[in-house]
Amino acid sequence: MTRPSPPNVIKAYADQFQKDLTSFLSMHSNEIIPQSHMVLTFLARKNPNPSDQDYGWELLAKSLLNLVAQAICFIYVLGVLKERNMDSFNLPLYTHCKEEVVEIIVRERSFEINNLQVFVTDSDPLSRDEQLCNKDSSFSFYTKIGENIANTVRAGLETILSIRV
Repeated sequence: MTRPSPPNVIKAYADQFQKDLTSFLSMHSNEIIPQSHMVLTFLARKNPNPSDQDYGWELLAKSLLNLVAQAICFIYVLGVLKERNMDSFNLPLYTHCKEEVVEIIVRERSFEINNLQVFVTDSDPLSRDEQLCNKDSSFSFYTKIGENIANTVRAGLETILSIRV
């Protein structure tokens, strides 16, 4: 799901997420001991409107396309990687918001929400106070931000994107 994704694509992902989470809750409600708790952790977006937020997936897509373009020069001769394989690659990521999760849990009715916490991650290498004190606009500062963003993406997607040749 990216900012330029058509509304019908976003709706299809949202519908599939709703179906999957509803099914998950329904199945696990039979396994939970009465009066016990279940903890769910999600990667979520802040904004309820998915088309209003940049998730960074466009940058990842451009990076992958660039990587494939470079790799084709080296690997195409071996027949390992073909450009059409990249064209057919789809990483089905739907980032929901907390309101969607709450709505699904309430509608499914097997569980009640006792506590909902949102943890916000920040890719900046310095705290806000340090940024104000250290008005460093050097290349190394921005390189550190880029490294933090890359590490965040790598933590979540490395196993999905790993290619074994």
